[in-house]
Amino acid sequence: KIGLFLNADYNLTFLNTLKIGQVVSNNETIGKDDILAPAYKLRVSSDNAQTIKDEVFSGSIEFTVGKNDHLENSGPTRPTRINVTRKVSRFRYLLKEHLPEDSISDIDFFSTQYDVLAHLETTSETPFCDGLDILGRPHYHIDSTYTRLIMYMSDGANRFESEKDHRIYHMTFGTNPPVITGSFPTYAFPFILTDDTKPEGIPITLTSLRITGQANGYSPVYKLPDDFTQSFVLKPNSILQTIYEVVGRDSTYKNEKDEVGYYLRLVNDPDAKDLFHPYFELNPTASKNNY
Repeated sequence: KIGLFLNADYNLTFLNTLKIGQVVSNNETIGKDDILAPAYKLRVSSDNAQTIKDEVFSGSIEFTVGKNDHLENSGPTRPTRINVTRKVSRFRYLLKEHLPEDSISDIDFFSTQYDVLAHLETTSETPFCDGLDILGRPHYHIDSTYTRLIMYMSDGANRFESEKDHRIYHMTFGTNPPVITGSFPTYAFPFILTDDTKPEGIPITLTSLRITGQANGYSPVYKLPDDFTQSFVLKPNSILQTIYEVVGRDSTYKNEKDEVGYYLRLVNDPDAKDLFHPYFELNPTASKNNY
């Protein structure tokens, strides 16, 4: 058998405990439920943030290795096709701008660099996947049971118009459109390692979202209320999308960094999944009113 991994080294931690010639199973046939040695584990930063910024794919195949009784090749090697599957889901947030008559200021948000932190939680019965085994299958409990993930994004977000409702949204992007200038985001896409053997997904709760930017000489901070919780189902190979809007200013929030706080609320939109197509971030079109 052979396991193939794409984008794994850049996003996950390879486990150096695997050595050449190591026996990984004593079973002649490896079943789908057999537990094999992990090859990669979730990479977590020093501040406990999970950072997967590219899509991870993996797959495996079984093949036969033959031998000859003399030192000659047996002919051309037949190509082997290995099907790989996406092992992550994307976290997409949208910050919706008010209509002019409802806006609390001249503009709800600016096109600038943002840092975003989001906290996701689940139960010990349905933990987050934290690695991939040697055949590229989901693996659990490499270091511990993951029931909480802290997601970090260095977000080069800008103002984008939805073709669905023609409203302006702040969202992440993966490339610089022609009308967008400024620094390229470090972690533009926040991905979550997911288990593609569980198509029904796992229940999760969003408990915190904080967006910090730089605009006009001050640092705006957009955040959900401290007691906010929202339940979702995290499914493999999917987009977990949430929409928010600014509802007011936190007049008590100001510190030595000259930050100004704004409260957000969750927007329940029945057309949410159609506001932007699944790959919009890869080839975005910025609004002409790109402040």
